[in-house]
Amino acid sequence: MERLVRQVWVLALLCGTTAARAATATFTPVGPTTVDPGTDVTFQVAVSVASLGSFDTADVVIGSPTATDVAFTYDAAWTAAFANPTTPAFDNGFYPQDVFVGGNNATPVGATLPLGTVTVSTTGLGGGLHTVLIDYAQDAVSALGLAGQPETLSGSGSFTVTGPAANPAASAPPPHDRPKNRYISFTPNNGTNVVAFRVDRTAPAPPIAVGWVGTPDAAGLAQVVPQPVTRVWTEAVIHAGDCEISPLATYAILASSDGGGSFTAALAVSTIGQPVPKAWGDTVGEIQGGAWTAPNGVVNVNDFIAALQKFQATATAPHITVVDVQAVSSTDPCLNRLANIADVFLLIKAFQGGAYPFTTDPTACPPCP
Repeated sequence: MERLVRQVWVLALLCGTTAARAATATFTPVGPTTVDPGTDVTFQVAVSVASLGSFDTADVVIGSPTATDVAFTYDAAWTAAFANPTTPAFDNGFYPQDVFVGGNNATPVGATLPLGTVTVSTTGLGGGLHTVLIDYAQDAVSALGLAGQPETLSGSGSFTVTGPAANPAASAPPPHDRPKNRYISFTPNNGTNVVAFRVDRTAPAPPIAVGWVGTPDAAGLAQVVPQPVTRVWTEAVIHAGDCEISPLATYAILASSDGGGSFTAALAVSTIGQPVPKAWGDTVGEIQGGAWTAPNGVVNVNDFIAALQKFQATATAPHITVVDVQAVSSTDPCLNRLANIADVFLLIKAFQGGAYPFTTDPTACPPCP
């Protein structure tokens, strides 16, 4: 396969010389975009520069986050314009399957040019909304250039595979079903369906749309993000935690197979109730049978000892979501997703009667990194 990244482009991008430049990939459907499973979906792809005026070099990765069979054919206009079109190279590792295409030419080929046709097989895809895309943010490769000056390239097309409607999220199994301070846990319950999960806060009043469950890490920990994350959720349990999730609240988790056009019934998940007379900080009950029981409505030394055990990685320590309460910093209320001594100190303050130190208004939360 040809080199995916041209060194002069990398240097220009790293130096920020093209921060305001973003070329566009346009995906125009060729035929229906709502299809039964097993029916191919095709798009005609064209690319356009933003401010270069023209381009003489293109590096492009096309793929889908969910599809495993992507085909590509160059447009005749592309092969006529480029003296050196790139031989399509598949399986570059950016998506389940992708194709690297492009080319270079001694002279500019224009500001806009049809690239080719991409066909996506829907065999094996779950029902719901899917995408095929070009995205420099994902691959750090896709760009158009002129005389060594690049513009990053992005664009996407979407299609819907008919199939079972999204299933409602289900309660997490024990011990993850117990209430926590800054996380809500649930079972995705959607098999191979491609869905997104929205989070609303239903109590205290008034109801507030919080956001969407983000892509989880290897431990199933997920942030709350502003846009739908549509995917096959293979994780057994998802733990959504962020600035937007706070104690003394109830949240609704709703699944959507069409990016937010419609929703399933809601799963209600609550964080801890108020451990009167304290304000918050109830993480566990007591040790029974070598494991911590669920929060018991009381804040005592057990609550920060459990966090200390997690920091020390002892055998009886609870799951990280039980004791992870500390933010990134005093000015950044996003969870740091670490079990460290800062969690212990913060829970000691809760034991001493301290107020919850972060905002409880989801609308006041900043975007979390």
